[in-house]
Amino acid sequence: LKSGLIYLLPCFHGLSNEELHKHLQEFDVVCSSMKPPGITEEQIKLRSFPFSLKNWAKDWLYYLPASCITTWVQLKKKFLEKYIPASRATSLRKEICGIKQQPGETLYEYKERFNKLCMRCPQHQISE
Repeated sequence: LKSGLIYLLPCFHGLSNEELHKHLQEFDVVCSSMKPPGITEEQIKLRSFPFSLKNWAKDWLYYLPASCITTWVQLKKKFLEKYIPASRATSLRKEICGIKQQPGETLYEYKERFNKLCMRCPQHQISE
């Protein structure tokens, strides 16, 4: 991996005020621009992800058993489970299901608020 692109990766520290979904989206954008010959996008993500983590988040990753993650899907799932625990996901699911348009809120504003809420919990498991 080219070090110049590694410096473009977003940083996630594991703090409660950080936007997990935004980190993953920015990470995907940078990784999609990395195209070394003979390396799959999954390999790029697996190799690059540790460089996007700082402090407690990096510690969390390095303390995982070495053989427990072999795919990007597994790593992303573990990451989401760690930083969006089941109780928080349940709370966000209830919020998504109970969302209502506010008085004076345009349909566009309502839709944007709904989309942002859904992005805060990528594993909300609510059907389209």
